[in-house]
Parts: sequence; structure tokens; C-alpha cells
Amino acid sequence: MALSAEIPDLYAVADSALGSLTTHRQIPTFSSGPAGLTLADAYRVLPMLRSAFEARGEKIVGRKIGFTNREMWKVYGVHAPVWGYVTDHTISDLVYMQVIHVEEFAEPRIEPEIIFGLKAAPSPDMNEAVLLDCIEWVSLGYEIVQSIYPGWKFTAADTVAANGVHGALLVGSRHAVAPRKLEWQQELATSASERRRNHFDRDAYARNASKSRRKLDYKSLRRPIRRNHPSI
Repeated sequence: MALSAEIPDLYAVADSALGSLTTHRQIPTFSSGPAGLTLADAYRVLPMLRSAFEARGEKIVGRKIGFTNREMWKVYGVHAPVWGYVTDHTISDLVYMQVIHVEEFAEPRIEPEIIFGLKAAPSPDMNEAVLLDCIEWVSLGYEIVQSIYPGWKFTAADTVAANGVHGALLVGSRHAVAPRKLEWQQELATSASERRRNHFDRDAYARNASKSRRKLDYKSLRRPIRRNHPSI
């Protein structure tokens, strides 16, 4: 007699993920459980997390996009980026939030980010000029990512179920796109060579927060970036 495969309890997955995100206590990956977890199921968990965030007074203000490096797709077996929610409780302006306590996250890491503020919804058929019209501002900032799973070992489905491993987003100065649209187009066209010329060691700023340090100082992390990008 054939045995039916176990079906994951997505409400239980959402409860466990929310509990870990709230208490900062790590848990086993959902994908390693008896029922496993697919990427499609993980995206069914996200609306439950959103409802829980809103129930405790948080407002959804945007999305964190992960796996934007296509090389990561091979590692995690995906064919597109993944995403999670950013709320008004997880986003701050760098000018007001220059130090943050690592105890507020589960195994945190810090990553430099490019942040876009949208004024219109983009669509896949848009060219670069029209896409730029959808962007109100661009900023350089940092994201605190966190792993509710020990050792940063998980699948893409686990990533989504953990709200895209999002912890906090620190937004730098916002640069309006419209006044410099033509310049933006030219700069984006040459961005590949600029990235090679102005490359700095990203890993030095994305490693685990030192166990001996209890705070992260964004001023010191920002200096090498400003040397390469003085307008930011």
C-alpha cells in the first residue's frame, strides 16, 4: 500500500518562524523536517507573517529582495530572486540610527545595499528609461540580515519562510532620480566597469558580527564606501 506524503502545516511553520524572529532563538530548518518545505509553500507562509506583523502594529513599507546575485541561484537551486517584507519597525534612517544592538537579531550579518524608493509599479516589458521613471529615489544603506537557523545553513524555501532573513534596513541619504534622469542612464550603462574599478572587499562588511562586540557602528563602515562614491 502506498503511503501518502506528509503535508507541512504552514500555520505551524509561520508560528515557529515568527516566534524565532521575535525571540531571536534559532530553530531547525523547516526543509529538514519530516514534511519538508517547498519554495511554493514558503511563499504561502509569507501572508501569514504579514498578518502577524500587522496584528502587532507594524505597517508594511516595502520588500527586501534577496539572491540578486545570479551566482547564488545555482547554490540554492532557484531561478529568480526571493523576497520578504520590510516594515516600519525594521526600517530606519541612518542619520537617526547609527548604532544598533546585535542582541536584537539571530546570528546577524551586515550587508551594504542599494535601496530604491518606487513611485510607480514597474513591469517586465519596460525599457530602462521607463523603469527609471518608476523610481523616485535611490539610496546607499545597510541591511542587517539574520539567520533563525544555526550556522546560516538553509534552503531557499527556509529563507522565504524566515521573511527573507530580513532583520533591519538602514537607509542613507535619498537621491532623487528625476532631476538627473539622463545622467542616471549614462551612469547605469557604465556601472559594470565602475564596479570593477571601485571594487572593495564586500565580505569584510558582510561577515558575522564579532562575538566580542555588542554594537555595530555604521559611521566606520560607511567611510570606505564614501571614498569610492563621494556623492553618497
